[in-house]
Amino acid sequence: MKVNQVELKNRIKSIAFKMIVNIGLKAFSMDKLAHDCRISKSTLYKIVETKEKLIEDLSVGIFEMNAKNILEPLMNGENPKDSINEFHERIYSLRNDLQSKLIVQIFREFPSIENKLSARFSSKLEKVIQNMNLWKEKSYIEKDTDVEMLINCLRIVNEYQLKNNYPDDKIKDTLIKMSKYFFSGILTK
Repeated sequence: MKVNQVELKNRIKSIAFKMIVNIGLKAFSMDKLAHDCRISKSTLYKIVETKEKLIEDLSVGIFEMNAKNILEPLMNGENPKDSINEFHERIYSLRNDLQSKLIVQIFREFPSIENKLSARFSSKLEKVIQNMNLWKEKSYIEKDTDVEMLINCLRIVNEYQLKNNYPDDKIKDTLIKMSKYFFSGILTK
């Protein structure tokens, strides 16, 4: 029976993610992955190409899920107050401590992946900036607000804390406090 390559690739990625979570990125190997997937190493490499490509695919999946979940209210919301409140609620509900640590490990081991994800994140932040500039045009936020600077400040602090292994609760708390300070200062009454 011929196995569907898409299904096999998804199964490989799922097993790889679980392995990395359980044993860490340093101990993870393609030999172990092939063994756990019950396929030959040559079949594994036909499906995923390289270890770095596999890790990149996993990173993109984690990133896309979290970025879309967190940033969606700021990218698409029409009412700033509701969008900001939803943004804060989503940060509080995000359970990403393990994923944050995994992403940091991946960035250390594969710096090129960090650059690719940074470009993806920048495109999502650009959508946030565009939407907030629409809010500015509609006088929902102060006209003199430098939206790009505000968003970049939040991004830089978040990245700093992630890279320096701050606890997940501290990262969430800081991001929420900073955004509350920033947003409360720019919203029109």
